[in-house]
Amino acid sequence: MSLPIALAVIVGGLAASILTTALLSEIGIRDVWAKAVSRQQATILERVGAHHVAFPEQDMGERIAHLVSGRLLDWVELDPQWVFAKTRPPRELVGVPLGESGLRKRYRVTVVLVKPQGQDAYTHAANDTVLSYGCEIVIAGRPRDVERFVDVQ
Repeated sequence: MSLPIALAVIVGGLAASILTTALLSEIGIRDVWAKAVSRQQATILERVGAHHVAFPEQDMGERIAHLVSGRLLDWVELDPQWVFAKTRPPRELVGVPLGESGLRKRYRVTVVLVKPQGQDAYTHAANDTVLSYGCEIVIAGRPRDVERFVDVQ
């Protein structure tokens, strides 16, 4: 009998979460996921056997804060040092091929995907991609660099 590879532990209360995580680890679950509401709880869960600890409330709060603060349409954090963000291009990029824009050098972000206005699908961005008003772009970079880029009007 093989044990599950992944099992999410999302239960109410610190004690129940710790006990459940410890029991799952003891019975040999190979990939235990646990939910934490604080760094201290995460540390305890890791010590009793959690392989992965999620902070859904904190993660969603940070995402919402980015969305309501300005020109962002979406924000996805891959880890604390790397994000993807959906936004519209600033005026200075409209009509200029990405390879000639100096975007990476100036802002340290990369346009990964482009969805032209009126289109249903994204396409990969290339050096010869020219952005237009109303299109959506997905950019990648460090959080502070992405935030700085999005603040450009």
